[in-house]
Amino acid sequence: IKFQFIHSEKNLIGFIIKKQFGRATERNKFKRCCRYLFLNGNKTNKTLYLVVTPLKSLKKIKKIDLCFFQFKKHLKHA
Repeated sequence: IKFQFIHSEKNLIGFIIKKQFGRATERNKFKRCCRYLFLNGNKTNKTLYLVVTPLKSLKKIKKIDLCFFQFKKHLKHA
């Protein structure tokens, strides 16, 4: 999963997901999961505009929560 972000006034999340990465239901489930992890897991005082882009098929991405954990760990050091 690729994360791109800029600092903003409030937390926002966007997605770039091609149709070839999965069916509509799979893409929607991925977006719901990402939104939940981003909005409920953001314990820092930083507000971001985050763009999430999967780099492979959604069926092959098993640990979305681990990807977000690594991203937030990276944010703490940035």
